[in-house]
Amino acid sequence: MAASNIVFLMYHELELAGRGLCQTEPGYVRYILPLDNFRRQMQWMKDSSFQGLSVGEAIRYPQQPGVCITFDDGCETDLIAAAPVLGEFGFHATF
Repeated sequence: MAASNIVFLMYHELELAGRGLCQTEPGYVRYILPLDNFRRQMQWMKDSSFQGLSVGEAIRYPQQPGVCITFDDGCETDLIAAAPVLGEFGFHATF
């Protein structure tokens, strides 16, 4: 099997100003990313000509250079913050 050209990124929750977090345990909180940082990461990926892929796309096209973006835990910020930012950049993800 040939090596993949895809990097996988896993996110838990995006931090929004004035909004409480889904969980506050130290092991969870260390994986939370402020919305502005997430947007900057997506901008860098777009500027660097990476494609934001879902898990299904990454599996179907492992030789295509890209970044597979995943969110777990099902936090509300996935829908109200992450999805709109991904849409701005034309990226796909798996939630």
